[in-house]
Amino acid sequence: MPRGWGLREVNFWRPSGGGRFGAISVGEPFFFKTHYPDNRVVGGGFYSDFAAMTASEAWALFGEGNGAPSLEQMLARVSHYRRTPIAPGEDPTIGRQCSSGTSASSRLMNPRRRPLTSQPTPCRARATT
Repeated sequence: MPRGWGLREVNFWRPSGGGRFGAISVGEPFFFKTHYPDNRVVGGGFYSDFAAMTASEAWALFGEGNGAPSLEQMLARVSHYRRTPIAPGEDPTIGRQCSSGTSASSRLMNPRRRPLTSQPTPCRARATT
């Protein structure tokens, strides 16, 4: 998780930008869970939108709020979850789950830090057609 807990927004990305997120409808609760072996809910909000964008666009908007201290480390995490590897120099399209009223906790990542809580904010990155 990011070092700077003054973040007001975090990006819960998908490793591929293809397709819309259809598991829940707009306005339904949206929970954020860590991966194995922790498998714990660490935050949530209310689902508001899905947007596809390049990894560099996501980094420009959210920086460390993408869950990595650098764009290079974010790309390594994205690559870990993709079915096909990221080619050298590629700026892959990823998906962003937009939520309002987002609240996330850093305690599982670093128990010495205070929880990260953000105020309800509109999704800054909307899908364009």
